[in-house]
Amino acid sequence: MNALYIRTKNGNIITAQMYEAEKNSILIIASATGVKQGFYKKFAEFVSAKGVTVITFDYAGIGLSLNLPLKRLTNNVSDWGKNDLEAVIAYVKDFYPAATITLLGHSIGGQLVGLAKSSMQVQKIILIAAQSGYWKFWKGSDKIKMWLNWHVLFPLLTKAFGYMPSRKFSNCCNKHRRRQICSKRSS
Repeated sequence: MNALYIRTKNGNIITAQMYEAEKNSILIIASATGVKQGFYKKFAEFVSAKGVTVITFDYAGIGLSLNLPLKRLTNNVSDWGKNDLEAVIAYVKDFYPAATITLLGHSIGGQLVGLAKSSMQVQKIILIAAQSGYWKFWKGSDKIKMWLNWHVLFPLLTKAFGYMPSRKFSNCCNKHRRRQICSKRSS
């Protein structure tokens, strides 16, 4: 695994990890909202062992690409696609011009693919759980919950903290829960 530092067109430096393989095929993983690239490490190692080079990266303001205090960041979610994902694709095209490129978009990473102009030049796109959070697409009590999240909870938390403190309100980053998930073995 090698660390990469890629400059985006808006001047941010994003940190990526490359899991190199011998074949001339590269998988770029565009992660879910707020999910650090380390979450995909075991998957990247598995795919790399099968002969496909994998690149994971943190969007500006996330994980290893957090270069400023959160309150001072001026980028937004669309910048993750237009600038960050675009820069990773451009890096691969510049340094590995003969490579077959596959994008794997997890959650919002799948939605961001359309914002990266170079995504039109990749050979394959795989989307995993790339659903929309738009509240009208949901049914029943989930529709009400989504409306409350987008129109009440998220705006209040963002105003109070100056950013969305998802770690404080999500089990995604709960160390105990993460240990439980990571320690489960398949039979």
